[in-house]
Amino acid sequence: VLAAGLVDQLVGYTAGLVLGGDGRAAVAPMDLPLLADAPRFDLVETRPIGPDLFHRWLAR
Repeated sequence: VLAAGLVDQLVGYTAGLVLGGDGRAAVAPMDLPLLADAPRFDLVETRPIGPDLFHRWLAR
């Protein structure tokens, strides 16, 4: 869905811990030949939620 350009916003949370390679991927592989081909989003909102950080991004 993301690779097809059908996503108009991303919502994420950042926490103060590191899972490394044991964590689950948030996005499936997209097989992009160049970074310039990656979908772009603009940060429109951030706010703390307890010790974590909420962030919302809109597609360009």
